[in-house]
Amino acid sequence: MAKKSSVARNEKRKILAVKYMEKRAHIKDLIKSAIANENIEALMDAQKKLQMLPRNGNPNRIRNRCFHCGKPRGVRSKYGLCDCCIARFLERGQLPGVTIASW
Repeated sequence: MAKKSSVARNEKRKILAVKYMEKRAHIKDLIKSAIANENIEALMDAQKKLQMLPRNGNPNRIRNRCFHCGKPRGVRSKYGLCDCCIARFLERGQLPGVTIASW
């Protein structure tokens, strides 16, 4: 059995996060209203429903990755690329509007 790559797992997490976004938001609203009304039973019920959702459906579990190579670290959000890929594209002049400093 082949091991799934971390990039593929991250893509699956993105799909699940979109799929369960509305349901998660509704349950979160139930939790907030139960806290405001000090209704412990409703709060416990809503928390149980939230725990029943898939763990990878939470958008906090999505990792920022480089679009080009898939590296998880050193990713610049402005470009969506890691430091190595940014340097590689800058050498070739493939990032529009960005120039390498020289003095």
